[in-house]
Amino acid sequence: MGNPFPQGFAGSNPARSTTAPTRSSFNQDIFDVAQAMKAKGNAEGTIITTVRRLKFLDRNTSLGIPQICKDYIINYEASNAYKEGLAMAYNRYVTHLKLNWEIPYFQKEERLPNVPSPEQVSTIISSFQEKWATIFTILKETGLRPIELHKTSLQNINLEKGTINAKACKRGNPRILKLTDATLALLKTYIAKNNSKQLFPKTGDQCRTW
Repeated sequence: MGNPFPQGFAGSNPARSTTAPTRSSFNQDIFDVAQAMKAKGNAEGTIITTVRRLKFLDRNTSLGIPQICKDYIINYEASNAYKEGLAMAYNRYVTHLKLNWEIPYFQKEERLPNVPSPEQVSTIISSFQEKWATIFTILKETGLRPIELHKTSLQNINLEKGTINAKACKRGNPRILKLTDATLALLKTYIAKNNSKQLFPKTGDQCRTW
C-alpha cells in the first residue's frame, strides 16, 4: 500500500489545543497506525477506511486528546453506525499510541437494508465492461467476498470441473464453489486476457468500481 497521505492539510481548527502536537506529527502517527495494521494482516480496505476516518478526525478535532475526540464523535451529527466507525478507527489510534480512553457505545439503529433484487443486480452488472462484468458475476453467483476473490489465484481454479477453491479470510471457511456453464465461459475468457500474477483486483478497487 502506498503512502495514503497528501502533501499537506489546508485550514485549521480553532478548537484544537495550542499545546497539542503539530498536525504534521499526527500525519506520521496515522501512517504508523496504517503500517501496524498492514503488519498484522488487516485487509487493505479496512486500512484505507481507518486512515480516512482518522484523517477526518484530525481535521476536525484533537487526535492527541482522547476526551475531546470522544466528545466530538459522540456529538457529531451522523448515524450511530457512522459514529461507531469513527470510534473504532480512533480506538486503533489510541491503542497504537498507548493513550487512555474508553470507547463509547452507540445503540444500533434497526432498519431494513436496501438490498437490490437479483434482477436489479443483473441489470447493474450488464452495464459494466467485460472484465468487471465477469468479476461481479462471479461474486454474485458464488457469494465470495471481494477479499476472497482477490486472494483467488489460478491454482485455486479448476477449469475442467468449473470450480473455485475459495481460501478462508478472516472468520470465513475454505470451500469449493461450482460455477454455472455461462459464468465458467466468462471466467475462461477473463483468464485468457489477464496474464498478470494477481488474477483479480484488490478489494478496494472492486468496491470503488461497484
